[in-house]
Amino acid sequence: MPLPRENQSEPNNELPKVATTAVIRFLAESLKLGEFREFMFWIGLQDAETSLRFYEHVQRRAAKSPVDSKTLQRSTQSQIQTRHTFRYHSPLLAEMVMLRMADNYLTYLSELLTTVFLTRPEMLKSGEQVRIDFVLQHVAMPDLVASLAERKVDRLSYIGMKDLAAYFSDELKLPLFSSEGDLARAIRIIETRNIIVHNRGVVNERYTTRVHGSALSVGERVALTTEDEIQNSDFLAHAVYDVDTRAIAKYKLESVPLRPVEGEKPST
Repeated sequence: MPLPRENQSEPNNELPKVATTAVIRFLAESLKLGEFREFMFWIGLQDAETSLRFYEHVQRRAAKSPVDSKTLQRSTQSQIQTRHTFRYHSPLLAEMVMLRMADNYLTYLSELLTTVFLTRPEMLKSGEQVRIDFVLQHVAMPDLVASLAERKVDRLSYIGMKDLAAYFSDELKLPLFSSEGDLARAIRIIETRNIIVHNRGVVNERYTTRVHGSALSVGERVALTTEDEIQNSDFLAHAVYDVDTRAIAKYKLESVPLRPVEGEKPST
């Protein structure tokens, strides 16, 4: 069953003026995924166009010689089969790209957390106990902070999207999304990613419990379209740009320029 179409307006994915290095890596992966999608569609279209040209060639010959009628029929069938095969596999292509885009988003959040913790070590404070032998493994305080940050991020990476968003909001005072609707959409994207990875795309009880209001029932298979994948990828990219801009301002994170400031000439 296909996923429901989103009612939200299209996000503005204009690049921010400055960003963390985590966004640079997110962008690089996003561009690679977009190029892969375009390349696969190019292959499909090339096959279809080749079949069409051959079909037209044989059709001209068949008009002169009835002997070529069987060749014409085979060409027609080949053309139809090529297009049918591409359409048949396009949901799998959408799954592959969306899965990698969801992973790209989650990796960005982990890298952003690491950046925040290393910039503001006091954010690591909690009631959690740390073994003395773990502390003694580190010669200098910066090394200990880096290890504590890595351990904290590793643990947070295993919780659900809802709990991760709650951590950003409650502990960091940095909400990942500006509305409950956007949070619900992100949860659906990540949970869709999870059932594709762990359950061959078949809806289970965990999915229906976490994705409130889902029209999908246990046992149904999620059916993604290329349009779904592109919309979800754009949504996640917008979410990354938004939270990154706010994180830089809030925690004074180190950043790099992504586009020229108004009035300045781009460097050559």
